[in-house]
Amino acid sequence: MTERSGEDTFQIGTEAMQAEHRSQFAMVDTLCNALRQGRDQSEIDDILEQVIDYTHVHFMAEQLLMRLHEYPESPVHCREHAKVLEQLQTLRRDVQAGTVTNALDVIETIRKGLRAHIGGSDLALSNFLGDRGVPIP
Repeated sequence: MTERSGEDTFQIGTEAMQAEHRSQFAMVDTLCNALRQGRDQSEIDDILEQVIDYTHVHFMAEQLLMRLHEYPESPVHCREHAKVLEQLQTLRRDVQAGTVTNALDVIETIRKGLRAHIGGSDLALSNFLGDRGVPIP
């Protein structure tokens, strides 16, 4: 059974932002389930690459918004992005090494980190942009 990742986490920004965050968690859930079910390594690798690629693109879009609108908290926000991407690389190493228990622990760390990031830094960015009348995609 898929663990739910805290639906209230997604209630910030526009519907598009919420949908991106839901998609991000859904992919992480899919990866977690594939690991628990002992699916084929190539399938797990494909899912993991989708998670990494999606997260990278999502973060790049946020960083572009921050740059375009001179967001003062951008350095802190970007460090949080870098931390999540680093955790995803750790996850990749664990998956490639076949250490499922470690991988599941890393996934839980990533989930917690993403929830905190969305509810903190993403919310602050959304409020900053909204206060300035910036349409958020």
